[in-house]
Amino acid sequence: MHELFFYYVTRARPTGEMMCFFVLQGVCLAIELEVKKALAHRVRFHPLVSGLLTLVFLIVTTDWLLFPHIIRTGADAKSLEECASMVDFVKANISPLYYWQKS
Repeated sequence: MHELFFYYVTRARPTGEMMCFFVLQGVCLAIELEVKKALAHRVRFHPLVSGLLTLVFLIVTTDWLLFPHIIRTGADAKSLEECASMVDFVKANISPLYYWQKS
């Protein structure tokens, strides 16, 4: 679904990288849950260690599978342009209201 949505937004041909990212996340989550069930009484990580490992895994897989497709299609630059346009729009339309209430 993410590949299809991204295709309709950018018109870039799907490469399967996004699908692999989300499938890998789901498979690893299922494996993590099964390992935790099996080792519940023997091994238990501190929440800080567990959270750090999850964050590192997410950063590595995102850098490996998700970001290259986004950067290659230019979606990052387009998103930044849209954010800048939205900020300009809000500034232009909120500023007059702010000064009107202040007077």
